[in-house]
Amino acid sequence: MKKNYLDEIRANSCYPTFRAVVLVATIATYLAAGLIIIAGIIAKEFIIGAAVAIIVAIVAKVAQEVSLMIADIADATIDSASKTLKDKVQTLPIAQTPPPNPVTSQYKKNTQEKTEQANPEISNFVELHSTNYQEVPETIRTEVEKLARQLSKYGYEIIKYDPKKQVWIVTTTSGEFSQSLDDLKALVKNFEK
Repeated sequence: MKKNYLDEIRANSCYPTFRAVVLVATIATYLAAGLIIIAGIIAKEFIIGAAVAIIVAIVAKVAQEVSLMIADIADATIDSASKTLKDKVQTLPIAQTPPPNPVTSQYKKNTQEKTEQANPEISNFVELHSTNYQEVPETIRTEVEKLARQLSKYGYEIIKYDPKKQVWIVTTTSGEFSQSLDDLKALVKNFEK
């Protein structure tokens, strides 16, 4: 299983040029070891030439393995991170219709009416017009408002911005979670597949 994973990682490497350079360097070093043996024969010092050639070949093999291990670690890290991100985006809670909470429902209704009066385009923001939201640059606010409209189709609501962590607080019927702007974009792309 480990061998299959390594073969898969090496076949789909993010660093094919590095791997090719390591292969070429290893072959060149093996050729140099062969030339050392020939030079030892010509100089009538076969044993010394052979010993030096063996040491050079061993060093070449070890250097190749170490170099490939570094590339394997980098590829495995990227592979793991991409799977984690994929799982994170795919396992976010799906919106379900909860039983209405009279207190929360009335608060949201009042806040939503105020927001709609201020800007009818943004009906799914609850607390976004608080002071910390105004600190967000206009271009990002516009982008987030567009994302919020798209996410509202799926039962997600962007309710506020946390400037300390630089994340957006999103709520669903399953609870609240925080997302960076890039994560929000990925979430929308995931839904629109």
